[in-house]
Amino acid sequence: MSKEYDWDQILNNSNYLKEQRKPPFEISKIWDEFSLLPDEGGFTATLGFQFSGEAVVAGSAVTPNGDFLSVDFSQKQINMGKFWAIQGGPSVGLRPGVSGDIGFDASLFLDSGDFNRSMSGPFVTEGAEAAFGLGLDVEFIQTIPTGGTSSISGISIFGGLASPELAGHLHGGYGGIYNDSVETINFSDVPERIFDYVTFGVFE
Repeated sequence: MSKEYDWDQILNNSNYLKEQRKPPFEISKIWDEFSLLPDEGGFTATLGFQFSGEAVVAGSAVTPNGDFLSVDFSQKQINMGKFWAIQGGPSVGLRPGVSGDIGFDASLFLDSGDFNRSMSGPFVTEGAEAAFGLGLDVEFIQTIPTGGTSSISGISIFGGLASPELAGHLHGGYGGIYNDSVETINFSDVPERIFDYVTFGVFE
């Protein structure tokens, strides 16, 4: 005895299963839905080449062309760009009459990925440095609110070649972002960008 099949129902069920099934190689969707990533918050990290100098009881420092990377978990975006910063003020301690330092400065701001507030506008720093040929400087940074915004705190560490000194400082400063330097990358594009980087763009 032959068995009759409801081919229309079988076809409908098959189409439904296809619609519900996630394509196995949609890396972008898998990355976007990755549950370990938080839904809010973020940070901005910077790295720049810095020159600084001190004379008697005052000091200053300038980062003419640094790089920043900012992660915004709520928008699922990464922003990268160039910045500049300059600062100066009282600096008191044990040092020769005039001293100078040159090296790299790295900073971190817990700013929820709002890099404009961290990288643009006035700020104050307080920190201490110790050096004898090689120097280490640790600073705490506080942005000064403008336009009704709230301040953001950060920490900065400098390391490089430095004149002998043991001192502390309180500086005021100002920074900004270079126009047209900001590039935005969605989280979903990160795997592709990493692949292009490690393959030197051969498959672009």
